[in-house]
Amino acid sequence: MKNMIFIMACLISMPVWSASNDKDVDQSCRIYLNIAEIIMDGKNSGIPLSRALEMNDQTNKKQKNAAMETIVRGMIVDAYKQPTYYSEKMKIDQRNEFAAKYYLACIEVLM
Repeated sequence: MKNMIFIMACLISMPVWSASNDKDVDQSCRIYLNIAEIIMDGKNSGIPLSRALEMNDQTNKKQKNAAMETIVRGMIVDAYKQPTYYSEKMKIDQRNEFAAKYYLACIEVLM
């Protein structure tokens, strides 16, 4: 929970959040939904935590967005704290719940 609070504090501080209407907020928050799905899919496909963190570092070198790097790192850590499932149905359910958590948290912060 502390991790989630920190991530949402980072979201609030991002200058990107000049969303002027509900559609802008939705589109902005869908970014986090998509990132969360990618992270959980990577975890569930066997990508080691160290590799996921390296990929985040490499992305940040290109984009140079420290706030986003911090948010995504927190999402990665959160994903790897979750239990590992072996059935495809459980993996899909886990991915959907994980992504929804970040989308809904973003919406709550920005609305």
